Amino acid sequence: MKNHFRNGLLVSVTLMLGSSTLWAVCDGGSPCETPSSDGVTVNGWNVSSTRISGIKALNSAGPSGNPTGSKYWFAVTTADQGSSTPNGSLAASGTGSTQLGNTFTTNGNSAPGSQVSGGSVTGILGGTFYWVYGQACPSTTPSSNGSNCSAWAKINSGQVKTNNYPSSVFSAPSKPADASVNSIVARLNVPSGDTGDVGNIHITIDDLINPGNNQTIVPDIAFSGNGPLSIDNSMYTNGFKPNVKYQYVGHVSYPFNVPVPSSDQTVGAIWTTPVNPGSVSVSNITHCSADITVQNSNGAPSNPSYTVYSVCASGSGGNCGSKPIGGGPITVPVTNLQPGTVYNPNATALVGNGSDGTASGWNNSG
Repeated sequence: MKNHFRNGLLVSVTLMLGSSTLWAVCDGGSPCETPSSDGVTVNGWNVSSTRISGIKALNSAGPSGNPTGSKYWFAVTTADQGSSTPNGSLAASGTGSTQLGNTFTTNGNSAPGSQVSGGSVTGILGGTFYWVYGQACPSTTPSSNGSNCSAWAKINSGQVKTNNYPSSVFSAPSKPADASVNSIVARLNVPSGDTGDVGNIHITIDDLINPGNNQTIVPDIAFSGNGPLSIDNSMYTNGFKPNVKYQYVGHVSYPFNVPVPSSDQTVGAIWTTPVNPGSVSVSNITHCSADITVQNSNGAPSNPSYTVYSVCASGSGGNCGSKPIGGGPITVPVTNLQPGTVYNPNATALVGNGSDGTASGWNNSG
């Protein structure tokens, strides 16, 4: 009985030592095995102008496989490094020609042929052909190219081309919501796959009535996502004026300070809202007409001289007349009124200059 017990004990110890030897790879005792790929892992990746995500690979080329929880890092490079290249040989170029992923993914299976998924490399160049490489590292290694990490292995059969940069990053204005008396709205519309890698927004406001008021917004505006971006007089310090025709010209900064689009996008025209007319008075009332006098506005700055005022006697059978405000005030005869009828004199400042079709759809005064 003693001999049988001793033999069994020796067998148990041998099995335990064998198991320990098997997982010495990639646990700090020896380097991880190099990842590999097959016809399945090279499919289903997500590609935008600035990143490749959803990258898949195989645990290793064998023989043992890397233990569960090993860290897998990925990198892209425009230069073919062969089927594999040593640990430490790939480093970020600072220009986008070689870029290392800044996050890792882990394996849930230790078998050499098991799939590893969820890899990514972000902050890369658009319209560029890349080779993709993968590396396995011990779970305790904090970054790629670390101690006991594997060699880098090419995991795509052919180069992956990132999407071309978009030709447009701003949407068309929404009338009339995108303008007020003293602000306009820029609508960011960066492709969804790129939004996480966009830096700043560069915008210049063009005053299409008085170019001397053109101004570049300084500093650039930090990109916080797609949607409306309000630009007011705290940013455009030359100051938006009422009933003025504007446009904005700009781009967003992609990784490595690439301006997109390369030739700035122009958006507009955008007409700001006229301010409300000033006081209204009535004179020379007859049985069928009255002269209505209107001041330019109650506030400063007032509406520009080309602003047409619609002047009305509102009520049953009422009528209106119109006239540019000029230097103000103006008096407009309103005729064809009904005898013995009470009318409400009022005025509205019309957006535009009376002839420019781009003003259509923007707000008149309140």
